[in-house]
Amino acid sequence: MEPKNIKVANLTDEGDIDGGSETGSVISLEDDSVVDVSGQNLEFSLLGDVDDSVKGLYLFRNVFNLIPKSIGGLGRLKKLKFFSNEIDLFPPELGNLVNLEYLQVKISSPGFGDGLSWDKLKGLKELELTKVPKRSSALTLLSEISGLKSLTRLSVSHFSIRYLPAEIGCLKSLEYLDLSFNKIKSLPNEIGYLSSLMFLKVAHNRLMELPPVLALLQNLESLDVSNNRLTTLDSLDLSLMPRLQILNLQYNKLSSYCSIPTWIQCNLEGNYEATADYNSSSDRKERNHKSKRCSEKYLDNPKGSKCHRPSTDISNLSHKYSKSSFCSTEDSLPDGFFDAGRDRPFMPLSRYEKILPLDSREVILLDRTKDEVLDAITVSARALVARLKKLNCLAADVDEASIDNLQVASFLALFVSDHFGGSDRTAIVERTRKAVSGTNYQKPFICTCLTGNQDDLTALNKQVSTTAEDVILSDVCEKSLRSIKSKRNSIVVPLGKLQFGICRHRALLMKYLCDRMEPPVPCELVRGYLDFMPHAWNVVPVKQDSSWVRMVVDACRPHDIREDTDQEYFCRYIPLNRLNESICTKENLEPGCSVSSLSTGKGVERANSSLIRYKLGSTEAVAKMRTLEVSGASLDDIRTFEYTCLGEVRILGALKHDCIVELYGHEISSKWMTSENGIEHRRILQSSILMEHIKGGSLKGHIEKLSEAGKHHVPMDLAFSIARDISGALVELHSKDIIHRDIKSENVLIDLENQTANGEPIVKLCDFDRAVPLRSHLHGCCIAHVGIPPPNICVGTPRWMSPEVFRAMHEQNFYGLEVDIWSFGCLIFELLTLQNPYFDLSELQIHESLQNGKRPKLPKKLVTLSSETEEDESTNKLCEEFDLTESDLDTLRFLIDVFHQCTEESPFDRLNAGDLHEMILLQTKRE
Repeated sequence: MEPKNIKVANLTDEGDIDGGSETGSVISLEDDSVVDVSGQNLEFSLLGDVDDSVKGLYLFRNVFNLIPKSIGGLGRLKKLKFFSNEIDLFPPELGNLVNLEYLQVKISSPGFGDGLSWDKLKGLKELELTKVPKRSSALTLLSEISGLKSLTRLSVSHFSIRYLPAEIGCLKSLEYLDLSFNKIKSLPNEIGYLSSLMFLKVAHNRLMELPPVLALLQNLESLDVSNNRLTTLDSLDLSLMPRLQILNLQYNKLSSYCSIPTWIQCNLEGNYEATADYNSSSDRKERNHKSKRCSEKYLDNPKGSKCHRPSTDISNLSHKYSKSSFCSTEDSLPDGFFDAGRDRPFMPLSRYEKILPLDSREVILLDRTKDEVLDAITVSARALVARLKKLNCLAADVDEASIDNLQVASFLALFVSDHFGGSDRTAIVERTRKAVSGTNYQKPFICTCLTGNQDDLTALNKQVSTTAEDVILSDVCEKSLRSIKSKRNSIVVPLGKLQFGICRHRALLMKYLCDRMEPPVPCELVRGYLDFMPHAWNVVPVKQDSSWVRMVVDACRPHDIREDTDQEYFCRYIPLNRLNESICTKENLEPGCSVSSLSTGKGVERANSSLIRYKLGSTEAVAKMRTLEVSGASLDDIRTFEYTCLGEVRILGALKHDCIVELYGHEISSKWMTSENGIEHRRILQSSILMEHIKGGSLKGHIEKLSEAGKHHVPMDLAFSIARDISGALVELHSKDIIHRDIKSENVLIDLENQTANGEPIVKLCDFDRAVPLRSHLHGCCIAHVGIPPPNICVGTPRWMSPEVFRAMHEQNFYGLEVDIWSFGCLIFELLTLQNPYFDLSELQIHESLQNGKRPKLPKKLVTLSSETEEDESTNKLCEEFDLTESDLDTLRFLIDVFHQCTEESPFDRLNAGDLHEMILLQTKRE
């Protein structure tokens, strides 16, 4: 019996030219061949004539009596996945797979039979065993698994295991161990032999205590023992585990105060006494008011309250801001909070002092108990706010209190700005207000530099440098910091010591003061980018009518407070992590929820590429992900990596159109990996852009299917719909002075099954990582997309590239919006021919054609159809060959005319997006 679904994949992409920037998501499977068998009810051989070169095999959702014997002949097999099947036993032939490195088995019974010889699988590196749905009392198989010396990852869940055999200590290479959902009461001392172990999860078991030998796991970074029966941690000395970062103790029976080192992020939720020591920020505020010391509400008290918070709160919150660059309104900054920056691994404060030289960036410390200046600043701010409220005589009802929060936040922003040397962008704000007029203000990227909103590309030819005001302030602040660090002989700088401060200092002080107002002002602390420059700011939620609005409060620009959804601010203030308000409201997600946190939830499907699919409630999404290992990368490489993500996020955030893929959110994060010596740290950057998922896939894939089926062109009604929708998307882009620079079938998504409200197929333009504002090269403000090649450099895919873009490969040549019109014409060529532009030319001939401004040549038959009359006999024969009705012939001739008008050699002779779309709409009315 032959299987119906066997896939052998070896995918490659056509090379693109991107001006030196990193290319977009590359969808590929490695060079290895993979056999995929699924959805079958098989009794006989599955693999047919597949030879032994296969290195990947996936069997799932099948019903088997025996594992096929033919698999045993695949001697070079390295990966075997076998899950959600019903089986009886393994055949003896599987013992020949001596090169197997990855084995995943999910079965309905723990019996494996005598076919699989564990002692022969010396190369196995990853093993996952999951039992569904029946239960068994024990699993003695672990004793046999202990002989797999190369195993690095082991997951054995839902097996009702009551004990671990001592042989588990033989797995010296094991890095990940998951024993969740069993019945284990204690861990053997031999587990201390797992010297390479980094992640240990024993959640949902029956552990009564943790063995002291866990302290020997010096590489352990994460320990999850939630949902057990632990009553104390006294047996385990956590101070001996310097690399442990995450400790999950949720839902145990810990009745006494736990001593947790400051570098460990600990979760004690659900314990009997945990709520007395670890609770919400609002509860902590209430308890602090009952302190034996005089409450801070008595403003004539010169010192005020300085209630000490548990050290875990300080470490947890400092670690959270270091990792996620975000603190919510519920995260009240405690005394002792510190910020070392996002480009360093998190560690205890004392360790920063030991290892960081004085000429490196400071570690900011907020601690009123040791910083009398910060104490005085806090008391002064409270007194001034109290006088402000008294003068305004504000009522105490909820709505007015919310309005009062914004007034207080605005006042505090001015207070912080004045304390740190004044607004560093006053001159820019003034110029912005003068430059903005009429329709220019409706555009997302507004000039705030000396260039202005000029249309003449030849008027300016160089980028404007940073303003003198900014240079002076940042230089003064840097000199002040060097002086403070030198006098203190320490990298740690108390915030009160600073006389001049930039965004990171101002945002911290703003959040600190808001948390200490009476009552506290809800305030978020956010770190990210402003116009491609690292920046920090605050967000204050304000209630307007029945809804809440998030206001961006930047102490560097205290006079310009706006909603975070403001068109300009949304594209300029880019936090390192953001889920858009629309998706948060629809799926009831909290502000600050990250893309990475969603990936661990239910309904997440991982694809074998840089695209990862998500299920957010009822919303399907896809994330485009990139990674970069910082070690060995230059500073320019790191900046380009982040700027590529920022550029696409800024562009997508500025575009709102039914035929442009919708942005849901993004995240730029860092992961720190500790080397074997425990001293060096490797940093890995990851960027994720979360967008709507279109089930049908790319137009390129649809064209390839039609070509394989022997078709000559895309059906005319569909081709016309695609032309209409993509031209509409171009109108949206070009109305905001944005060039896409890579329009082609691969970057058009279609869904023929799910239709719009008008009964039309769904068509979306995507992939904006090469898009750039029209005059990016002329500006020094937000219009200049730093790190994205400006519109005078050759960027795009050659076959779809306009002549003026191609000529920029050899010398800088400024081009405009017209380059997208040429590429649109090449897209029409694909719809009419099912071929790539210049499909009949060599690479050298393509370059010559582009250099000479020659458009792709249509096949002779299409030329005949476009020129002959309907009554001509040859035309009728071609209509039969191409399966064209009279209406289809009219549409085909119209699209051929569009192709010619879009691919004129001179950019000035081409249609603009508005005229192009209007012409297509008029044709729709005629039909």
